Amino acid sequence: MLYLSSFDYAATASIVEVLVAKSKGYYDDVCLDVQIKPSFSTDNYPLIAANEAQFSSGGSFSEVVDFAGRNDAGFVVLAVDGRTGIDALIVKAGEATTLEDLQGSTIGVKGLITPSVKAMLAKAGLVEGADYQTVLLEGFDPKVHIEVPGIVAFPGYKSNEPLQLEAAGIEFTLFDPTDYGIPGSFGIIYSNATFLDEFPTAAEDFMRATMHGLADAIADPTAAAQVAVDAINANGNALFLSPEGEIARWAVDSKLVSSLSSTEFPPGGDARDRGVGVCIDRAVRWHCARHQHPLRCHHDRRPLRRDRHPDLAEELTRSARCHASRHDMSALVTARIRCPGLSGRGRRRG
Repeated sequence: MLYLSSFDYAATASIVEVLVAKSKGYYDDVCLDVQIKPSFSTDNYPLIAANEAQFSSGGSFSEVVDFAGRNDAGFVVLAVDGRTGIDALIVKAGEATTLEDLQGSTIGVKGLITPSVKAMLAKAGLVEGADYQTVLLEGFDPKVHIEVPGIVAFPGYKSNEPLQLEAAGIEFTLFDPTDYGIPGSFGIIYSNATFLDEFPTAAEDFMRATMHGLADAIADPTAAAQVAVDAINANGNALFLSPEGEIARWAVDSKLVSSLSSTEFPPGGDARDRGVGVCIDRAVRWHCARHQHPLRCHHDRRPLRRDRHPDLAEELTRSARCHASRHDMSALVTARIRCPGLSGRGRRRG
């Protein structure tokens, strides 16, 4: 099976745990042949949709949902590392003190404007194409981007571009969507329904091993970042990523991931508003049916039956979330990963 990264082998959520799992032999331990290739987030969606690759890293729930529509694809989100937006808008010094000041401006983007930044601007009454324009930027160096004439701002990730600019002594203004009440997510691992339907146990084992990698990466961020740096250098470092930058990147990401991890699902936000929360319920119900764990009533703990529980649909949703909470689900299908009812080994697949 093939995993495509979203930004080279950067030490960031939804990439670093795969690298760590591979380096520690966790995929071998569950008899999986996993190939890892560097790529770019927005390039991967058509490949996953066509099942030319089986797993990839996405920027956020919103990004996955957006590209699902573009590709008419059955994407399935398997893990959500971060429960807050990690993208922000970097504005050239002196260009704007409020979001409204960006009216009529041009914003540089790498591929597409990031979802949380787009939502933040929309909340301020600014709509892409009408109130501001976007243009594609070349490369990934924020020190170059901030000097590009004709643009006043560009999105970046709080664990990357702002740190580079600060280290270089370059002044800028940062508009953080979190400060404007914009919910978000980051560090998404997703697949496609075709692969999951055909090889469900292989997907379970992949995610089980990957979550072991994530736990190790959070426990020792410096060592995890070094695994990423080694992979970057072995691949030629086409994006000129620095060891210091990758260590700093994962230091920020890992703190966000660990501080926001909980048995609760993220409140509202970009994913559930678009129906992704339904996938949580479906994943848990699928797991319970497969492993004969009956979903029980949220109130009386008895197995759900239509004659006893007339509001069955609502009760199923509540019970699914309770089941997820009891099993410490931090992903849409974590019940498949961590439940004791699952086997951990099998023949080599992928």
